[in-house]
Amino acid sequence: MESVITEGKSVEEAVNAGLLKMGLKKEEVEIEVLEEGSKGFLGLVNVKSARVKITKKKVEEPIIENPEQKVTEILDMILRTIDVQYKLDIEKDGKQIRVFIKSMEEGLIIGKRGRNIDAIQHIVNRIMNRGLGEAKFKIVIDTNGRYREKKEKSLREMVSKLSQRVMEIHKPITIIPLNPYERRIVHIAARDIKTVDVESIGEGFYKKMVFKRKIKN
Repeated sequence: MESVITEGKSVEEAVNAGLLKMGLKKEEVEIEVLEEGSKGFLGLVNVKSARVKITKKKVEEPIIENPEQKVTEILDMILRTIDVQYKLDIEKDGKQIRVFIKSMEEGLIIGKRGRNIDAIQHIVNRIMNRGLGEAKFKIVIDTNGRYREKKEKSLREMVSKLSQRVMEIHKPITIIPLNPYERRIVHIAARDIKTVDVESIGEGFYKKMVFKRKIKN
């Protein structure tokens, strides 16, 4: 809702009604008085309500002049706490930035089942996109050994095998919890399979996924 027109016994009352309706503060809007209103004769004859137009102010979204440098600074801050030697290679394509971390301690950066690299990617995206609104970047953190690429291939193969298995045993199969990035790959891969449905269950960052036979209409 970008603007509303409200009425009241006074301009102040009309403004307050508009602010309440939009859920905004006075400093967040522009106010145009359409009618001052009048009490009329003895408050009984020719009484006119005050009318105002409340418009939400446009907020200038911040611009990051050098997003690659910003990502580098954020990653430097995070990786220093892990105490590993590393080098960053960055590729930018529009709003997507892919960062490859080259390190002799790649296993430590990835962590068990990718938990560390997932956490790093989540933190970088949160910090990088703070206050950007619609101008958000998508930051993908990978390793020089192409962990993400290998993981995607592995997940696609898993979808194919589990789909076949579900059709063989005629029972749903539930897999271990996956992060949003992994679940998205699974859902995309499952679109091409006409016999099986896949759904996410549970709450939180990591969710289990269930493979089950597609119900025919």
